[in-house]
Amino acid sequence: MIKLGLNGGSLGDALFLTPAIHALNDKKQEVIVQMYDDSQCRAISTVFDGLCPVEFVSNPSKPLYHINQDKTHYTQRVLNELGLSEYSCIPKISLDQKDIDWAREYLKDYKNPLAIVADNSGNFDPSNHRAKYVCPRQSLIQQQVYDWTKEGFTVLYLISGNRKKFTQLYGSVLIAGLTIRQLAACYHVIGRLISGDTGNYHIALSVGAIALVLSPDESIKMGYLYDELHYKPELWKNEPIRCRYINYNTGELIYKYD
Repeated sequence: MIKLGLNGGSLGDALFLTPAIHALNDKKQEVIVQMYDDSQCRAISTVFDGLCPVEFVSNPSKPLYHINQDKTHYTQRVLNELGLSEYSCIPKISLDQKDIDWAREYLKDYKNPLAIVADNSGNFDPSNHRAKYVCPRQSLIQQQVYDWTKEGFTVLYLISGNRKKFTQLYGSVLIAGLTIRQLAACYHVIGRLISGDTGNYHIALSVGAIALVLSPDESIKMGYLYDELHYKPELWKNEPIRCRYINYNTGELIYKYD
């Protein structure tokens, strides 16, 4: 039995384990995820539904992406540590047809939908300087809403959980209170997302959507390094690239794409 640990309730961190779980399932190896037993972890644990069991413990195993220090993305680190480096390192969760049918019915009245995210889970916490650093300026996200609305899109701002604070985006449609799996199913149906570097963009990629990510400059001080956190073109291996990164300070693409 292989135990994959998580040291917190981050949606992105949970999704970083899914490529390895798929690879281990392909190898017919038993795997279990260990998480803390709190409400946040229990909500996020649903990304593992249909993939592997989850064990809620007081002291989870140390995450493999912290044990392995290869200069690459966290998902690839986990695969490397397990000797499965040849497998895809893009997150992937398992949606069933019931999830997808629900989302199609829920979104049926929104013409030409496009999803957007203006916040992350920590940018309203005054002490969380990294979250504020990663989050794009409100004016930049608001301009995206204006631009895409003019192009004929219905811009949907989808929020999971019971968050009480969020950035108001004029011209967008706010949909709050979704479960993680409902959010994932909506992203699957919508197929397009504009976001900062948040757990939402990882979950959008995990269900086949295309993401445009507004990213800050690299910063050692803020613990934001592209090698660890960006799905660079070479990491997509044999998959079509579905993610583009734009520097939100310069407006330029961070990588060259064929």
